[in-house]
Amino acid sequence: MWHQERSKHNTNKSRPTFGLCCKEGKVKLPPLKKPPAYLQQLLTSNEKGEPSNYRDNIRNYNPMFAFTSMGGQVDYEINKKGGAPYVFRLNGQNYHQIGTLLPKDNGDNALRPKFAQLYIYDTENEVRNRMQASTSKERKTQLDEGIVSGLLQMLDEHNELVKSFRMARDRYQESDLENVRLRLIGTRSSDGRQYNLPNASEIAALIIGEQTGENVERDIIVENKDRQLQRISELHPSFMSMQYPLLFPYGEDGFRPEIELEEKKDVEGKRKYVTMMEYYAYRIQQRLNQSVVLQTSGKLFLQFIVDAATCIEQWRLNWYRMHQGTLRTELYSGQDAMAICRWAGYPDLFITFTCNPKWPEIQIMLDFLSAGEASWRIFGFELQHWQPSVQRLQFHLQDEQMVVFPDSTDIDKIVHRPGGRTAHSRFHIPLNITNESTCDIKQGSYLADLLQFTK
Repeated sequence: MWHQERSKHNTNKSRPTFGLCCKEGKVKLPPLKKPPAYLQQLLTSNEKGEPSNYRDNIRNYNPMFAFTSMGGQVDYEINKKGGAPYVFRLNGQNYHQIGTLLPKDNGDNALRPKFAQLYIYDTENEVRNRMQASTSKERKTQLDEGIVSGLLQMLDEHNELVKSFRMARDRYQESDLENVRLRLIGTRSSDGRQYNLPNASEIAALIIGEQTGENVERDIIVENKDRQLQRISELHPSFMSMQYPLLFPYGEDGFRPEIELEEKKDVEGKRKYVTMMEYYAYRIQQRLNQSVVLQTSGKLFLQFIVDAATCIEQWRLNWYRMHQGTLRTELYSGQDAMAICRWAGYPDLFITFTCNPKWPEIQIMLDFLSAGEASWRIFGFELQHWQPSVQRLQFHLQDEQMVVFPDSTDIDKIVHRPGGRTAHSRFHIPLNITNESTCDIKQGSYLADLLQFTK
């Protein structure tokens, strides 16, 4: 981590502490289990064939096995120019939706199954149905049926969500019952700091006939057929697992509001529970002896980060909407309007400001959210300021091989070294100077000389 990311309240500069990853130990989540052998091979093997095909098309393979569809508009144009790292950028409102257990009837024939329906309907031709369901615009190479078959076998064996939907399939095959529904349970009785691998009975339950009992707010009732899509709450424990089965191959639980913060000696906090931002900031860190499926999933990991950032924003907006009374009480707490008027005089004008969401400057900020900006949101960085204010610049040759020079090397010798040229140019380095800005560049250092040379 950068030194600038240290906890601000820690005054010991020689031994900094960091809070982005775990809130200085207050956030503790169960470790992610290492992936099944087949998925591990696809993600880490250097062999050509299936591993390279899978990594190149990972965003095409994931929707084949996803239970839910993802809202928002993906910007496909940004990557068409080439010559730059892949960017996942999303526009519009993001949300996850789930359909019915069976596809709708279309006269004498049923429509083609999609998403969760693929686990139940026409499973004799399941691999072919999943290949036909892939409609991504980012496909580079032909998708491999062998990979689809291998992933399907892996999920059938290890994923608890898949087992729940297979349970519904078996019920349809055993009888001619029409009124069968699946209840995806939205609450957990286990401690979210220790357990994230629920069994099938904790995840879902079949409903035969008329529904009995009350549903918890976050429960999802997947209807039989001929019903509309329904939106899933981002607070549901299986929210991310249903959208990203290739990132969470065991159907692990995700964020839920009841995960408690760890208690620390002699420290009393106002909050008792982990926030959504703290949860995802913890999850996307690479940790020893834990699964690295997230970090090694390339383009799908970028999509996950953007998805998580939009969920955080939605969660915050919902909190503001549900706590208007509390916010107004805190805002005016201890203030006596009449006392202020007696001291400062009565106001002459009462002015209100309105904001039009169609204004160009607002539209520009709302246009797109990329993985880079999403990461800054998850970690709580100030989006309008760079940390650190000065970025270390790397020299490179014309064909971009990396060259590393020690700090003690004179800048003039680097630029004018004999036997070859180093590609260099003049840079405009963005510096967000405030009254609290500090500079850690020593006079006469190579970085100071570099800044002088490029000014």
